[in-house]
Amino acid sequence: MLDTPRGKDLHRRNTRTMHGRREPQFISSQEDAAMIDTAVERIDRMLAGLPTRARRAFLLNRLEGLPRQMIAERLGVSQGTVERDLRRAFIHCLAPSGECR
Repeated sequence: MLDTPRGKDLHRRNTRTMHGRREPQFISSQEDAAMIDTAVERIDRMLAGLPTRARRAFLLNRLEGLPRQMIAERLGVSQGTVERDLRRAFIHCLAPSGECR
């Protein structure tokens, strides 16, 4: 759902970043609010199966838009470790369980 440009735009407009830098905006309809709630619940369930560091790296990259080097600095690990964690998260998202699709 968030893979579409509209989904990404709605997510950006209607959620806070991990560090609260973005204020929530007006949600145009109950349908939009329900769609966002559903997407957030699916993402939470999907990410719950990841190790903490991989989950944090994924969120910093996909939600905050941080490049891998900045993620490495923030997490206090090498860029190679961030690459492995992101790879693990992406593979987890594509798992045949269908949870992330």
